[in-house]
Amino acid sequence: MAADAHCLELQEEMLGRLERGSARFGDLVGATAMPVVARAHALHLLRWRRIGFDLASPLRDSSVVALAIRPPW
Repeated sequence: MAADAHCLELQEEMLGRLERGSARFGDLVGATAMPVVARAHALHLLRWRRIGFDLASPLRDSSVVALAIRPPW
């Protein structure tokens, strides 16, 4: 249960950071208290289309990520 709470805190921290504008993937996860866990959770957010990046190139620490545009429904 405690691990779930940490992931939710990381999620809120990362999404809050992206609300202020896009960021490089490495900077986004590196700015958290648990970068390794944040990296895994950021991949989860990418999978569920909460955040996005340019699919024309592989995801790297230098890739720019941003909040995904959510449909109105």
